Amino acid sequence: MKPAEKAVAKYVVENPEEIILLSMKALAQKVNVSDNSVLRFCRTCGFSGYLDFKTALLPQVITQKGSIYKQLGREDDFAQRTAKIMDNIVSTVRETYMAVQEDDISLTAQKLAASSAAVAVGLAASAGVALVFSDSLLSMGIRSVALSDRIEIERFCSCLDERSVVVGFSTSGETEEVLMAIKRAKDNNAFTVLVSNNIAVKSEVHADIFLFTQVPSQDIAGSFFALPRIAQLSLAELVLSKIPGYIKLTEKRP
Repeated sequence: MKPAEKAVAKYVVENPEEIILLSMKALAQKVNVSDNSVLRFCRTCGFSGYLDFKTALLPQVITQKGSIYKQLGREDDFAQRTAKIMDNIVSTVRETYMAVQEDDISLTAQKLAASSAAVAVGLAASAGVALVFSDSLLSMGIRSVALSDRIEIERFCSCLDERSVVVGFSTSGETEEVLMAIKRAKDNNAFTVLVSNNIAVKSEVHADIFLFTQVPSQDIAGSFFALPRIAQLSLAELVLSKIPGYIKLTEKRP
């Protein structure tokens, strides 16, 4: 390994639990190296990329800690475990709703109601959220598709226009395919929304609307388990609940 890669390796060995929570950019800043150095480290270790590396690291961290949630103990009985997880879910959704702006939800719903085509984009676990969101739009008569394949994303989003809407789901805010979808859509004047847990991306991604979930940073689960999806779905549900009112005000689509 080159010196920069060795620096990344040292940090990973000393802080495996923290790595699960960090985006590639955040890790690079922690170690004071470039994003490419982190990527080269992952590839030197035999992984295709940073997400692939973290996915392989996660089971070892969970095995050591015994839980994806720090507040759960190995000896907790079912009632204690249930109460703690329920509290975690409720508090996360509550914080997510308290942070969201009504105007952002309303504008997103309005654009979707009037859209000629809606595209929901997500990879890995977020692909399921995108599929649920797209299916819900279809049930309201809105032309919609859920995409998770890079080729399909590039082709489809390059054909959108100013009446189209792209909603991307990415907990880290760094999923390459989701960011590509937003960029391709913006190049064609489509309306774009990014649902993420990483507020820092607001200064780097050129989406029209940002909807941020509030998943606690102390949860080892990061982007790999259900809590981030529940938070994403809670925002999706908020948007969906507003759409019918705008559909009534929209002229019948051709």
